[in-house]
Amino acid sequence: MKNRLISGLLVLTMIAALLMGCSKEPKKSPSSEAPETPAYQEFLNAINPFAYGNVDDLKLEAGSYISVIGRGSGGAFWDTVKKGAEQAIADINEKNGFTGKDKVRVVYSGPSVTGDVDQQINIFDEELARYPIAIAISVADVHSFEVQFDLAGENNVPLVTFDAGSEYHNIRAHVGIDNGAAAIQAAEAMAPGLPEAPVEEAVEIVEDIPLGSAGETEAEGEAETEKAESNATKVLIISGNTGAKTDLEREKAFKAKLQELRPDVEFIDTFQMAEGNQEHQDKLQELLEKEQPAGIFITANYLKSPVLKIYEDQTKFSEYPLIIGFDGTTTELKNLEEEKLFGLILQNPFGTGYASVVAAARAGLDLPNEAFVDTGFALVTAADAKSASKYIYAD
Repeated sequence: MKNRLISGLLVLTMIAALLMGCSKEPKKSPSSEAPETPAYQEFLNAINPFAYGNVDDLKLEAGSYISVIGRGSGGAFWDTVKKGAEQAIADINEKNGFTGKDKVRVVYSGPSVTGDVDQQINIFDEELARYPIAIAISVADVHSFEVQFDLAGENNVPLVTFDAGSEYHNIRAHVGIDNGAAAIQAAEAMAPGLPEAPVEEAVEIVEDIPLGSAGETEAEGEAETEKAESNATKVLIISGNTGAKTDLEREKAFKAKLQELRPDVEFIDTFQMAEGNQEHQDKLQELLEKEQPAGIFITANYLKSPVLKIYEDQTKFSEYPLIIGFDGTTTELKNLEEEKLFGLILQNPFGTGYASVVAAARAGLDLPNEAFVDTGFALVTAADAKSASKYIYAD
């Protein structure tokens, strides 16, 4: 398992460097006129099919406009998606020789609160009114947007999804990771570390029957044996509260695999939590204090911090549970090294942003698209924390 997880790291490289300005023009080698390979190239190499990691044959019209809509407008993950999208547009302009007003444009936008469905719908309506050649969107709620997507079709604006997909019938491509595979790896990593459920031994309870009871002539004891129920090993899944397909797929796959590997585990009802919601934070704290889960699987990258804050602030927990979540910052890497976090599933947001623009451009040109474009992921545990430092987002 460890070898497989470590090998997965090879698909990613130096996210911190990206946040320091990955979209700059490549420097010239002092010994050659050929440009150095940009730091972000390995993110593009991880994309499958590889055609979505380059802009060859994307001969867009001058002044074309592509809209990219995320589920959030800030934070390291979405900022890196934006950088990838902007790099793809820069490459398209360079490839086509566009300058000035002829440049192809991309605008990244998203709700101020991650997963705010109403705000994302409003953003979509505004972007559709700007007549982009295509829209790429990470869908906040898999059950929403049918009306908006119908309108896009009526206006001949093709759609691609990224990160969180949709069940809508006319999506040209989806860009992201295999959420089921990522969740299964998380379950496989967590299962051996969960404690065995302690089973109490049979207890003999003797009940005294008073003299003079009906049918009895003398004092005698009646023995009955009871078996106490076992205290199950409990696991909690914490999910975003909007119905994003990513959350649903990760929850389903993790739960099924962990139940297969550890049938003794009892799942606490999934806790749905919104970003920055104090009421949800308070309810989660009550739940954690009451249930004392041995393991926690967090499906959304922005929910790790509030969970860790509860365990750091409270004296009611003897130890940290095994916590696995998606993506990570430099602070969370430290938490991983200190074993406050058990594992992080690192995605490829730069590659996701880049490939989303390529897929949208292909859709706008009415070129064929792959149904699923895989951008890759890697799961790292505390044992691999030091080797993961190059793949973590800067705070």
